[in-house]
Amino acid sequence: MMGILMINSLMILPAAAARTFSNNVREYTLWSVVISLVSGMSGLIVSYYWGTASAATIVLVCAGCYVIAAVTGRCRRGK
Repeated sequence: MMGILMINSLMILPAAAARTFSNNVREYTLWSVVISLVSGMSGLIVSYYWGTASAATIVLVCAGCYVIAAVTGRCRRGK
């Protein structure tokens, strides 16, 4: 069950974060791929040095990217 939740979050969180930065489908796809790659690589590095589970750490980094994107997106829009 946990694996299914992690896989779903790895598919949804980068796309949701990319939506705040993009104006068209091309930018949306590009930002989603960039966020996924950065989250995956940094999550693996952090999990190696902290000795934690890699998938859970990647999801936490990706969730952090989403929170940052949501906050900066709201600030940029003035809400």
